[in-house]
Amino acid sequence: MVTAGKMRSFPNASASLALPQNQAGAVNLLHASAWTPKTGETLDDKAVADSDSVLVIQLTNLSNTGLVFGNEAKKLVTKTGALPLLVYKGSATVGLASRRPYKVTAINCDGVPCGPVEGSCKDGVFRFKAETSLFPGGVMACHLTR
Repeated sequence: MVTAGKMRSFPNASASLALPQNQAGAVNLLHASAWTPKTGETLDDKAVADSDSVLVIQLTNLSNTGLVFGNEAKKLVTKTGALPLLVYKGSATVGLASRRPYKVTAINCDGVPCGPVEGSCKDGVFRFKAETSLFPGGVMACHLTR
């Protein structure tokens, strides 16, 4: 369902946001540095607020190295480029309704864990900063576990 610049996906096992600051069910997005859609998907078929395994995907602009457009509107590609992917730098504070903390692991564009991300629980919300430039090669997702 898409309304007023916000997308919400169902069932309760997912939440998607596409604004600099917004909320969709059990997930909220604060202080985004750029237009940076986030999707929270549970990997254990539980509702986001109850899940022990949530994947938060951060989708800033991506492009192949050497990608060339033939016009300002970026509707005509004259050179497709190649890997490695270039990841647009962006960050946002992500909050999930939760009374217990998560362990957060950053994941690169190949699905490989990069390292830990700090987070904290306060007033029934677990918050962490999702940042594409946190580790060399870029961060495309964060896996939250407990």
